[in-house]
Amino acid sequence: MITGSADNTIYLFDRITGHANGYLKGHHASITHLEVFQNNKMLASVDEERNIKIWDLKENKQLNTFQGHFDRITALSISDIKYNNILNSVYVIKGLINNAHE
Repeated sequence: MITGSADNTIYLFDRITGHANGYLKGHHASITHLEVFQNNKMLASVDEERNIKIWDLKENKQLNTFQGHFDRITALSISDIKYNNILNSVYVIKGLINNAHE
């Protein structure tokens, strides 16, 4: 299980014990949305300052930050991504930034 918090932290929980067994730091505002993708290997997170961060859950590290929304982000959806470091980033940017002005 993964949760986002008002303390700007993403917590990773063990599904069996229910205890937090890790965390991801990098946001500077409350986490408002999380989306797991790539067969639970990747995570997209959104914060109140309109930042979207992509995380590698296997390595527990941040891969990228996307910006460009002028108002709060109310939804996030990622689909049909075939993992390739460069193409993956380009696809996600296209999918998210295209919605920034709508």
